[in-house]
Amino acid sequence: MRCRVVIIAVMAVSGCGAGTHLGLRPGVTMAPLPPLSARPTTTATTTTVAPVTYVVQVGDTLSKIAAHFKVSAAALAAVNGITDPNSVTAGQTLIVPSPGTAAPTTTSPTATT
Repeated sequence: MRCRVVIIAVMAVSGCGAGTHLGLRPGVTMAPLPPLSARPTTTATTTTVAPVTYVVQVGDTLSKIAAHFKVSAAALAAVNGITDPNSVTAGQTLIVPSPGTAAPTTTSPTATT
C-alpha cells in the first residue's frame, strides 16, 4: 500500500500520465486508482450483552452464589429485589450483575427539630 501512495504522489507532482513515463515495459500500463477520501469512513457498532442469569440449586445461599460470580450479596439481592437474603429457593432464576456492580444505597432523610 505504501508503494502505491508514493507512485501516485510522484505521478501527481510530475504530471505523468498512464505510466509510460515511469519506465514501464512497452505494452504495460497502470490502471488509475480510485481517489483517496479525505477522511476514513468508520462504522459504529453496538454490542448487546444478554444478562447473566442463574437458577438457584438446592443448598445454594445468596452469599454462595454471589461469591461464585464475584459480586456482592447486597448487589445480587438488590438487582433481584430480594429483601430477605435467606429467602432464595431452589428453582428461582436470579439476574447476576456485572462484577464490581455496587448495590444501590438509600439514605434516610434526617430529622430536623
